[in-house]
Parts: sequence; structure tokens; C-alpha cells
Amino acid sequence: MKKFSHFILLLSLSFSAISSDINLEGHWFGNTKYDDDKREVGILLTKHDSEADAYYAVVFEYLSYMEKGFVKKFLKGSEKNGYLKELFNWISVYKMMKIPGENKYALASVRVEDGKVVSYGINGGVGSFEGLLTLGSKFKKRPMKGSSLTLSVGGRVLDLKFKRKTRFPLKSTWDREYIPGPYNPGYKQAEVDVLYLLDDYSPSKGTGTAKFNVTELKGKSMDIYGEFTVNTPHRGMFTFTDRNKNGETIGADLIEDKIGIFIDVYNFKPFMKTDELVLIDPSNPYGSQMYFEEFGNKKELQEKYEEGK
Repeated sequence: MKKFSHFILLLSLSFSAISSDINLEGHWFGNTKYDDDKREVGILLTKHDSEADAYYAVVFEYLSYMEKGFVKKFLKGSEKNGYLKELFNWISVYKMMKIPGENKYALASVRVEDGKVVSYGINGGVGSFEGLLTLGSKFKKRPMKGSSLTLSVGGRVLDLKFKRKTRFPLKSTWDREYIPGPYNPGYKQAEVDVLYLLDDYSPSKGTGTAKFNVTELKGKSMDIYGEFTVNTPHRGMFTFTDRNKNGETIGADLIEDKIGIFIDVYNFKPFMKTDELVLIDPSNPYGSQMYFEEFGNKKELQEKYEEGK
């Protein structure tokens, strides 16, 4: 991966500087251009639980909704025209830290270790910085408007420009709550449950239960089977640890290194209330897994809650 020369200086900086009063948390959208095509991109930001001026950033490029058949698959999935099984071309997650004295943030790599999300490349650690976010000229009032992000994706250095909070149909949100219920491998495939998140999540412990039963994702064979403990290393971020009951688990290595983020990719609330659970591969922006929440799931959960009152 190409290294950014201006990051060498950053290795000597301390990221525990005085906190700024700027809050970047939220979502922004824009575009990048490569191979002579303009591409739609987004960034979702949430504050770090304990570090001042630090965030977790989910950065992605949408599959083009202008492509022939995209909307038809999204709204009218059928066996004849296939199902919409993926919404991103690539997606990555980083830890983002303010550079003292500047309106810039450095992005560092993260990975999963024993169910925890750890960052590296910080203050002389292993690895290197992966990107640089420069806030817009009016950063004090609308810090992300006009911001730019230089980022290396799959060996290609991209320049992402963020311009707006929303642009139809791009209105993705990072839903930070755990969302129990059935998940399938694509829109209009409610009869195919490949993941079930049990309604046993404990907010105080930050743990729950996930049952995987996957044979295919994104139209490709993938075997994942077994029961996992859901962990919450940070707000809105989830990891999965194999419970290894009776040695029956299959494909734990495909799950335990991923970071789960609940994203409402095309936020059509209040007309369509479904999320996608994206298991992001921190080492490969093209290696994510996508699980689609069953349509109507939230209504069923609410009814269940009302019955239990």
C-alpha cells in the first residue's frame, strides 16, 4: 500500500491534545473519481467512547444506483431478475484522530483481537496511517461541508470530496443500537434466514447471541454455521466470538476478524424501516459480508414488546 509521506511527521505527535469544540459525528456524502467515472461515496462518524477528538469512521463507495436494473432489483426482487445482494463497492472502518493545531484528522487502521477493536499505527505502533481528512473552509460552523479525504483503497489512492448531509437516495445512517431478528442474504429473500440475532442482548454487559447458518453470500458459496457471542467493544460496533459448542462451528475464521456495523444504507424511513448488518473486513475493503434485516422485523419486535408488558 502506498505510504503518504506527510504521515511520517505525525508519528511524533501526541493525540491526547486539548479537545476541540467541533463535533463531527453524523453522516456526509460526496464523490470521488477514478477510471474516468464519478462515484458516490459516504462517511459515517461516531465519537470514540473515551478519547477526546477521536472518532470511528466508516467510509464507503456505493454501487451505482444508476446501473441498469438496480432499482428494479431493489424494489421488485424475483427469481427471474435476481436479488440485490450487495450495496457497496467497497467499505472500510478506521479510527480517526485530530492532528493538534490543525483542522485535519489522521485515519489509522483497526483490527479485531479477542473480540476487541484495537487501532495500530498510533504513536510509533506497528502499521501506518491510512488516510488524511481535511475539514472544509467553514469547518467551525459546518466542519464536514467541503471536506476532503485522501485514502488508499486496494492500492489505489483516492481523493473523496464530501459536500452534503443527504442526496437522494443516499441517506445512509449508522444505527448504533443492536437490532435483533432474522437476516437474509438479499432483498426479497425473507424465506432464507442466514443469520438470527437473538433478542437476548444485555446493554449492561454489551453481549448477545448470534446464530449463523450461511451457505451463500453475494451469490458465492460461503459456509458459516454456529453460535457466537456478540460483543460491543465500542458504541455501535460489534464483534463475534465463537462459542464452539460441541465443536460444531464452521467458518469461525470468517466471522471473528470482522467488525459489525448496523447501517440503514438507503434510509427510506418512515416508508421502509430495515437495516443492513455489514461485517466489515478491516484488512480488505472489498471483503465485507452483508446481511439484510427482514422487512417488517421492527414491527414484529415492537408487537412482542407490547405483549410482554
